[in-house]
Parts: sequence; structure tokens; C-alpha cells
Amino acid sequence: EYNEMERRLDVVPNDPAYSVQWGLQGLSSSSLGVPRVSTAWDTKAQGRVPGAPVAILDTGKTSHPDLDAKWLSGWDFVDGDADATDPGDYTSNGDCAGMAGKCGALVSDIVAGMRWAAGLVPGVRAGQPTPAPNGSPARIINLSFGGTGDCTHTYRDAINEIRSRGAVLVVAAGNEAGAVARPANCPGVIAVADVNESGIKTSYSNFGPQVTISTVGGDPAELGICGAYFGDGGLLTTGNSGR
Repeated sequence: EYNEMERRLDVVPNDPAYSVQWGLQGLSSSSLGVPRVSTAWDTKAQGRVPGAPVAILDTGKTSHPDLDAKWLSGWDFVDGDADATDPGDYTSNGDCAGMAGKCGALVSDIVAGMRWAAGLVPGVRAGQPTPAPNGSPARIINLSFGGTGDCTHTYRDAINEIRSRGAVLVVAAGNEAGAVARPANCPGVIAVADVNESGIKTSYSNFGPQVTISTVGGDPAELGICGAYFGDGGLLTTGNSGR
């Protein structure tokens, strides 16, 4: 008689393009920067927090079958409505006057989105409707944007309040090849920088002492000297052919 630990093996998605998604698996021994996500899927830890909601705070959501299947709800804190889809970032002359949403957002709008994602009642700009409470408070909040400057008290207070609710904030370090952007430079968040398939910092990723961890971002050859010599062709991801 003997005891042997049971574990899942070869758990892979049914995505027909999985074979070319090197950012999830590492296709060669030289893939030093690839985290090999497939090994995490094989572990018994899979599903330890079943259905844990993840909030994505960025310019908005586009229609895609991989996203639509898991979509819960959302809110646009720039325009102040329940339409969290993304009309795109295309701009014409004069588009960025006043409060035009596709040209950026106020810190107050961003913080309102962070607080709502965590299940807190957000503070909204005058004249905007207050959204209904988020029925699926996020355990993980992904902030895929950044701005220049030091962390402000407004960000600090919101981050501390959200962390007290048990949520984790994962923030992009930024794509300017310079100092870590805010709110990634705020204490209490997981700031993420980018490396390419060879494990080298990408041509564009911000960097600095505030970075907590780095993971694959893709580094096409056209993105400067690192991409030319250590590039990887970029990452295959979702897309939208609209304007």
C-alpha cells in the first residue's frame, strides 16, 4: 500500500490560439521571463477562492467572447452611467476640450471607480448619479493606467480603505520607460513592470524601487534597441477592429 498526492495534469484552455500564446507557457528554454501559468493551473490550489471577482479599471470594456462570458457589471465614472463599454481612444481636433472622457479622467473619477469596485460607496462629481452598490465586490482590483507625479493623499486614503476590505490592488508601473507612474508608486499596491521573453525589461516599461514584480509584456522589434536585439514579437491578446 502507498499514498500518492493527486494533482491535475496538463490543464490547458481550449483556446485554438493557445499554442502561440507564449506569454502563458514559455515555448523554449530561453523563455526566462515567462511565468509558466500552465503550472499554476495544474496545482491543487486551483479554485481556492472560487469565483473571486476581479475588477479591471481602465478605459472600458470591448465586446469579446472571452470577456463577455465572465462579465458581471460595470460603471463609467467619467460619463456617469452604467455603460462600461469602451468607445475607443480615437480623437479629432477639439475632442480633448473640457471633460471629454476619452482624453483621460480626473483623479476623483479614478478613485470613485476604485472604491466602487471594492464594494464601497463612491464619491462622485457634482451632477453625476451615484451608482447602485456593487453586488460583486472585487477581491483583486487591476489598475491598468497611470499618471505622472507622486502618490497623492487622495490615492493613499482610497488604497488604505480598499485594503481594509481585504482587496488586493495590482497596478501597472507605466509605459514611458521612466519613473514608476502613480498610483503604482503608492504604498500598499502591487506595482507590475514588464519584461520580454528573455527576462529583460521591455523597451517601454517604467522601472524603479516601487516595482513589486515583473511579468511578460511583449517587446516587438520596432519598440527600440531592446526590442531589436531581445524582442519577442509581442503578445497575442484581444483586439477590436473598430475605429
